[in-house]
Amino acid sequence: MFETILIDQNPHWHKHQPITAVARQQFAKLLQYLPLPHIIAITGVRRCGKSTLLKQLIDYLMVVEHVSPDNIMFLNLEQPFLLPYADDVRHLEQMVQDYLSLKAPQGQIYILLDEIQFFANWPLFIKSYFESKKIKFIITGSNSSLLSSDMMTLLSGRALAIELYPLNFSEMISHELNLNTKDEITAKRSEVIHRLRHYVEQGGFPELLSVKAPDLRADILNAYAKTIILQDIVPRLGMRKPEQLEKLFVYLITNIGALSSYHKLASYFSLSDKAIKDYIQAFHKAYLLFEVERFSFSLKVQDKSPKKVYAIDTGMANACGFRFSSNHGKLLENMVFLDALCRGYEIYYYKTEEQFEVDFVIKKDRAIQLLQVCWQIKDNTVLIRELRALSAALDELKLDKAYLITFDEGFYLNTESDKRIEIIPAYQWLLRV
Repeated sequence: MFETILIDQNPHWHKHQPITAVARQQFAKLLQYLPLPHIIAITGVRRCGKSTLLKQLIDYLMVVEHVSPDNIMFLNLEQPFLLPYADDVRHLEQMVQDYLSLKAPQGQIYILLDEIQFFANWPLFIKSYFESKKIKFIITGSNSSLLSSDMMTLLSGRALAIELYPLNFSEMISHELNLNTKDEITAKRSEVIHRLRHYVEQGGFPELLSVKAPDLRADILNAYAKTIILQDIVPRLGMRKPEQLEKLFVYLITNIGALSSYHKLASYFSLSDKAIKDYIQAFHKAYLLFEVERFSFSLKVQDKSPKKVYAIDTGMANACGFRFSSNHGKLLENMVFLDALCRGYEIYYYKTEEQFEVDFVIKKDRAIQLLQVCWQIKDNTVLIRELRALSAALDELKLDKAYLITFDEGFYLNTESDKRIEIIPAYQWLLRV
């Protein structure tokens, strides 16, 4: 029944043509999980490279592990041809059975299902095969609720999650300039800084690396955002009129890094506080926008304080936001946020007792770091303002060191209390090992 589409989507069965793509840092984690018996679930925003990662895995299995092509099945479940079958998971079962009949694989089998959320009740299907050690499932989805509480109940203890984001600066620069050591980075510093400026403005969606025209890039990024809102978020929220949701998205992505409360946004958009909260959570689940809360040892203060919002990609923020002038400072701040997110940090902002703001408190285990982001500090007034906030936060949190990240300037300073503030160029911070 599904033999034709299976053959069309698995060209490696006939002729192996290795894929040329940017090496992703999360690929190492994928390989670590591969020998384990668990289902591997890769989630991330649309167009961030999940399908390409699966195809890179096919290359690895065939070239490095010498797995027979017949033992690997790839299927993109978002194909229009498959939509009429998506409401009945038995069709997914039929696809697997058609594959097994068609190829008759022997030994360990790898089934790679892309955008699995398009099929209803897919966890039941996966669970039914889990006990068979012969089949290893690697699945992807464009929503962080792919492994929500209901699905986790069905797949309890059986799934490992990997989150994939658009290319970070380190991945992009390693691909374009083949830089592997600090000496190589230093030797090509001017080129690295040039590309950093480009990245700040254009972001890291893989398909846009080869698109040179700024207007065309902006059109594509706007189309990405609109598709995610209309196809992923609106149906989930059951909305009939998505105009308010789109306006909220434009407002938030225009004001990345700005403090705002649900109540203030509700008043502005004539909605309830709950509706605003639900909409922002939906943006988060679709990996479009992320909230950052205030760092406080009081959960009540943390919960009631205003929040900040950042975008999945600086290029998308630049393209979709409503702007009259350059927004490099906020885009760089967003970029530092994404770097911390990709590295697995808990991320907060901080308000000192005198209400000075520190952009980020990043936390991993018990280690805490303070980060302030500023495009340029040539103006002494700006430098004094940024250092004042960091110095106060260091004293209040009883820390010894903080970082001020700028576009291209770097040196060290000591505070009056003899604590160190390191002013570091963004490229050094983003390319640190």
